[in-house]
Amino acid sequence: MKKIIIVLIMMLGIMEYEPVKGQVTDQVLSSFKQQYPQESAWKWIVRNDTSIAEFKMDKSKKMAYYLPNGVWVKTETKIPWTKDLPVPVDKSWKESDLSSYYVSMIKDVKYPDKEMYVMKVQEDCGPDGSIPGDCLDIYKLYYNPDGSLVKKVHVGE
Repeated sequence: MKKIIIVLIMMLGIMEYEPVKGQVTDQVLSSFKQQYPQESAWKWIVRNDTSIAEFKMDKSKKMAYYLPNGVWVKTETKIPWTKDLPVPVDKSWKESDLSSYYVSMIKDVKYPDKEMYVMKVQEDCGPDGSIPGDCLDIYKLYYNPDGSLVKKVHVGE
């Protein structure tokens, strides 16, 4: 009986590994380690077929996105302040028609073939002391590193 169990275990080990839906694959883990050899993810999230590693590097929060076969899709880095943006992006933002809006999120997004800065800005339409979010005008702004605005998307009111 022990021989049969050992043979079955060996056969299972030889069979090709097929990842379980919602599980981070070995290819993804390997790609992450190759791309960020000094870092380790404190959290992994799987959304649809994309694995997302959350980690810190150079005191910045980052999220690296991978396909199940280990192909890197993008890395997002949170930027805490507009003063931390590249000068051309900061200048373009300050000269825009939405410069009076509150900046609720900034990310540096690196793709295999390009880099973008994404800002989420909002204007609260209500008077001071009103219910937060009762009248929000929200936009996502996409900038190239040279400061040119690529896209302006209205995401809520």
